[in-house]
Amino acid sequence: MFGGRPALSEWRLLGIAIPLFALSLAGLWLTYLPLSFFAPQFVSDWVLNDQMALIVPNAPVRNALTVVEAVVLAPVVEEFLFRGLLLHRWAHRWGVRRGVLLSSAAFAVVHVEVLGGLVFALVMAMLYVRTRSLWTPILCHAAHNGLVVLVAAGGVFLGDGASTPTLAQFQAEWWTGVLGFCLGAPLLWAYLRRYRPEPGWALPYPG
Repeated sequence: MFGGRPALSEWRLLGIAIPLFALSLAGLWLTYLPLSFFAPQFVSDWVLNDQMALIVPNAPVRNALTVVEAVVLAPVVEEFLFRGLLLHRWAHRWGVRRGVLLSSAAFAVVHVEVLGGLVFALVMAMLYVRTRSLWTPILCHAAHNGLVVLVAAGGVFLGDGASTPTLAQFQAEWWTGVLGFCLGAPLLWAYLRRYRPEPGWALPYPG
């Protein structure tokens, strides 16, 4: 199921983690900025205090465990589950197109950023089909999560030292989502046009 090591020419595909990261930021604001005005407590508790508190000041052991979980464990476990097991089983039952959509939707709903998670999962499926190796989406997933942790750490240690933004700060930084979309969407489109699989996707292990 994991497949072999991708060809050296395919390693450039890992760069797609950059536009995916930008679109994750865009999706976060697109989803939760409107909600922050109608359900501020929900956004504050679920998004800001729970999901965005990746790196905290003066907690080196906790932060190290966060890095290991986000950059090593999560990519391996999630890609094996969603692109390995679920994608193949559901594609075998309902066809490749539905298998890709359903497994991607399942990935999205277990992440706080649903819109970006759906786009991310669809691209990971594309990488798996193109390279016929689960290592490619695993490494791309790790690069994406590494960017998330790096930005979170920068916000804590180079900013005001707070581990999470306030609701007012989140609302005031709406332009981050706009910038993420304007940067991520064209770059992702360019990647997909150049590197998408051939028409008629076929999974590496159809049985």
